[in-house]
Amino acid sequence: RGDVSLLQPGIEQFDQIVPVPVMGVIPWREIKLEDEDSQNLQSKIDSEERLEVTVIRLPHMSNFTDFDPLKQISGISVNFVNSPSELGNAGLIILPGSKNTLFDLRYLHESGFSKKLKQLHGHIWILGICGGFQMLGEKVDDPLNMESSGTTREPPETSNSGTSSTAGRYTASANSSVANSESGLGLLQMTTVMEGDKKLVRREYQGKNWLAGLNWAGYEIHLGRTTFKSSQHEELVKNDPELAVIDRDQKVIGTYIHGWLESPEVTQKILALLSKETFDIPFSFQESKEREMDELAHFLEKHCEVEKILRN
Repeated sequence: RGDVSLLQPGIEQFDQIVPVPVMGVIPWREIKLEDEDSQNLQSKIDSEERLEVTVIRLPHMSNFTDFDPLKQISGISVNFVNSPSELGNAGLIILPGSKNTLFDLRYLHESGFSKKLKQLHGHIWILGICGGFQMLGEKVDDPLNMESSGTTREPPETSNSGTSSTAGRYTASANSSVANSESGLGLLQMTTVMEGDKKLVRREYQGKNWLAGLNWAGYEIHLGRTTFKSSQHEELVKNDPELAVIDRDQKVIGTYIHGWLESPEVTQKILALLSKETFDIPFSFQESKEREMDELAHFLEKHCEVEKILRN
């Protein structure tokens, strides 16, 4: 295993059968870059784990690269889970963004995640990002069917043992008739209404209260307006009270901002809430990504005839 010479007879036979030259043999190598899509998401289990971050794998999960900065930190495991029973050991539970918030919220209720999250509320930190943030509230309404129109739930698949899977699958249907309102988890006193134009913006943010003095870059891509019913939470972004909040007593954080974990300063603040451990956080997650891409390029140059490939 790992001996390229063992493949040489096969390469020679391939050359005889197929008039295409073999330009190299690429060994297996772990690549620390973001996954291509949500169907290929891989958990990162650290052999020297000091903190477990658990991400609930929603049926319509989006913006899954939000968690990649955490994967780059030694001592942190990032685990994508499908069952409420897998939440117990987490130091942080993340509700990710969603392409279909109401239906993923319904999935949380039907799968037992909602019940488990309410049990853990106040004991384990819970972070909701974008659609996951909206789910943390008391209710999500879609009066104009801006998001919920055309989606139905298929019956759960049956396993070999004869039992049904918890979640089932969700598919589009032009003639569907579905509820356009869903009760939230109730972990934050707020409601969201799907109305107005979809917000698409990339910009710099200034922190306040718990994040006072911090500046970071990120982006927003969401539908809906959120209204808070109490001042139990702290606002975290200057001049925009609904963008990010924290309830330190009940251990809940919510934000509409994607990419904020790419800020080492923001990540450091969050990790300080979760653990007394000290973590070695990269000075720049973007630089770490570019360094990994450079190393991958050198790796390919070592094992392939790159110049010939480029000429062809």
